[in-house]
This record gives sequence, structure tokens and C-alpha cells, in this order.
Amino acid sequence: MKIITSLFLIICTINSYATEMRGTPEELKNHFYPETPKITLYGNADRTVESDIAKIAIIIRTEAKKMEQALTENTEIRQKVITTLSQAGIPQKDIQTDNFSTSPEFGIFSSRPSSFSSINTIKVSVTTSSQFEAVALLVDIHPEISLGKIEYELSNKAEIKRQLLAEALADVMSKKAIYEKELGIILKVVGINSYNDSHRARRYDEVEEIVLTGSRMLGSESSKTRHDEPLKFGEMTFYANSAIFFEILDK
Repeated sequence: MKIITSLFLIICTINSYATEMRGTPEELKNHFYPETPKITLYGNADRTVESDIAKIAIIIRTEAKKMEQALTENTEIRQKVITTLSQAGIPQKDIQTDNFSTSPEFGIFSSRPSSFSSINTIKVSVTTSSQFEAVALLVDIHPEISLGKIEYELSNKAEIKRQLLAEALADVMSKKAIYEKELGIILKVVGINSYNDSHRARRYDEVEEIVLTGSRMLGSESSKTRHDEPLKFGEMTFYANSAIFFEILDK
């Protein structure tokens, strides 16, 4: 009896499944492939340009027996630096000063400070080689000055990114035209994913990056860099990528 019941259930299941499989080709297509097929096309663009802005950190470090003396000497040198930069044609808005940082210096076996160090950083933006040289010359003139980190920027970066995004989208649309022509289909846009990015590809300067303690770069190396080779800013490479999602439609 159990065998007969099992066979009956199997036959009913088969008949039910066969009923679901009946229909026109379009109905069967919609049953197995309910969603419209999609495709993603990618577009890319890149451009390497020479940056026209260099942001330089100038580190002033003074040391004296008394804290007040260290601060006073640091303030005097900072004012001389600002005056020199202004005379080099650098606008005041491109010269930014940070707060002073003062720390005691202890001897090996002493619990009392033997001297005090005062550190101040000036961040300056330069746009010409002559302005860059004016900054580098400060290292040779003042033993208390070191050059810190140098970062590069582009004044028209926003426009470059806009142009590259347009080029990346044009790359996608050219591929779309090929697909439609060769396959006899229509691609309908249903989604977009685009982004810009930039990467510094190369540095031309030979100024060593210096930590905030103000380790001094050798003046002879600095002079050699300035006189043997023309100063240039670093190159920057910008990228734009687009991913466009299409539905595939019949003509």
C-alpha cells in the first residue's frame, strides 16, 4: 500500500511540473530569464602633467640655555624668513606659520634641563623656480633652518579631472557603439559608477624629507642641486574611470 501511495505522489508531482512547463516560447523565456540581460562597459583616461605649486615645510630649530632665549631667537629667524619670502614675490596668503613647540634638553646624568629647544614650522607655497631657490637658499644662510616635506599640487586640478571624466565617458560610449553595430542590439543606460583619482608619478627635486626634529640637510648637496640642474616641480598623473551599466534590448 505504501508503494502505491508513493507512486501516486510521484505521478502527481510530474504532472504538476509538466503543467508549469507549458506555454509559448516568450512565456518560457520569461519563466527562466525573468530579468532583462545586462552588461557593464568600462572607460578609462589618464594624463600626466607637471605640477605648478610646491608646498614646502621650512623648519626653524633654535637651542639656548633658557627657554625665553630659544623662543626669542626662533621668533627673530622666523621674521627674517617671512621677509625673505615676501621679497621673493611670495604672497602673504601663501606663507603660513604654525605655533611654537618648546622642549627641554637633558644631559646624560642630569635631572635638570641643560638647554631648551624651540621648533617652529613655516609652510610656504611657491609657483616659480626662483621662489623655490629663495626657500632653498635659507638653508645655506641660517644653520637653524631645515627643509621638511615637499608636496606638489596643480592649480587647475579640478578642470583636469573634469576633462578626464569626459574622456572616460567618451571611451565607454565608443565601445557601446561598437557593440550595438556589430551585435545588432540596443544598450540602454541603467546605472553609472565613475570616479577620479590622482597619483604622484615622479619627484624631480632632490631635497631630502626631514622629520620635525629638524635634522639638517648638507648645504653642499643643496647648492649642487640648485646650480647643476634647473629646479622643476614634480609630475602628477591623474586617472578617471567610469563603469556604465546597460540593459541589452533587441532592435
